[in-house]
Amino acid sequence: GGTPAARRPPSAAAAAAAADAAAGAPLTLTVGGVRIRVGRNRRQNEALTFGTAAAGDVWLHARGVPGSHVLVRATGDGGGGGGGGGGGGAPPEEGAWLPTAAGLAAYFSGARGSTAVPVDVTAAGNVRRPAAGGRGRALGSVAFASAKRVRTVVGRPGDVQAAAEAALAAVG
Repeated sequence: GGTPAARRPPSAAAAAAAADAAAGAPLTLTVGGVRIRVGRNRRQNEALTFGTAAAGDVWLHARGVPGSHVLVRATGDGGGGGGGGGGGGAPPEEGAWLPTAAGLAAYFSGARGSTAVPVDVTAAGNVRRPAAGGRGRALGSVAFASAKRVRTVVGRPGDVQAAAEAALAAVG
């Protein structure tokens, strides 16, 4: 016996999956001609980091807290249509996009209320799925192939709040 599946309350995992599916596509912003994509949930983070990213793209995430994966498209990859990894290209020249991307990583994280948040920055090719433990790995969790290739910058959530809210409003 047991309760029929149709009458069971949804599990926490099922509820989280439904919330993820309802969140739509990653946010996309353009700063100084550079495209910045922001995953808004575990499934989008997973797809962005392990599906969309090319090895030379720049990947950002607030350090030590749950949050969005932020991807900055490498230059010279054929325009960055958003498909699979492709051949990659050179990381975009640093400019206005870096504080914006770091701010977005901080804004869309568990540290949103802080004024300054440490944000890890590395090439997307340095980001790996962690080895599965006894119970598997959490969707969207990552590890770095080389910690030496990760640097930390300061993300300021308040500096990007208006841009983040405008991007959210644009996608509904």
